[in-house]
Amino acid sequence: MKKKYIFLDIDGTLVTGAAVPESAHEALVRAKNAGHELILCTGRSLCEIFPFLLEDFEFDGIISSSGGAVKRGGYECIHAIGENDCAELCGYFDEKQIPYTVMTGEETYYTFAEYMGSSRAPVEQIDYYCSDEETAHVVSRFGGRLNVIPSEITAKGISKASGILEYISVCKADICDAAAFGDSENDLEMIRCAGVGVAMGNASDGLKAVADYVTDDVDRDGLAKAFEALGLI
Repeated sequence: MKKKYIFLDIDGTLVTGAAVPESAHEALVRAKNAGHELILCTGRSLCEIFPFLLEDFEFDGIISSSGGAVKRGGYECIHAIGENDCAELCGYFDEKQIPYTVMTGEETYYTFAEYMGSSRAPVEQIDYYCSDEETAHVVSRFGGRLNVIPSEITAKGISKASGILEYISVCKADICDAAAFGDSENDLEMIRCAGVGVAMGNASDGLKAVADYVTDDVDRDGLAKAFEALGLI
């Protein structure tokens, strides 16, 4: 079979209850042995990825912070949110008393002041936590210059989908050979973008509606079943 590039969300897709199901781990090993490339594609920043996940399996690459950082071998690219935009965003959240986190590849900060006092590492993503009504206001105010989706903000044009396209370009491969697996709303763009988009059984209804294939829950051998159905193992 032609080499495929398999992009995997972490929470609810590959990991459940802070563990990788045995069937999922076996599927990863078999897919890698078959010559496919396996890449984490997550909303977590690099420092937030479970250490056991990186220790137990050698992934070929990592797209973290929802496309804010792309890494494969010696290639690494950070797509940062500008400092002025960060300051305005966080000022808005502080004013509205909306909880948020400032995410770099090295650390996660709970206020902009904490970030400014501790680090000048590039800000890859800002997560925020509020009602649907408040989210609509955030999208209206900042959506024109940043990529704003519910709960997550990245630099303009940056998403899990842009990360996949960048990764595929680095590999000099074709997007048709990309398979993306996810379960939540921040996976919508990558599921639409990949040659094959797979929604887990525990995925949101919105994600299932746009997926090419819907498998079982992650803790019901969903990843292994999908790999087999798609001929990846």
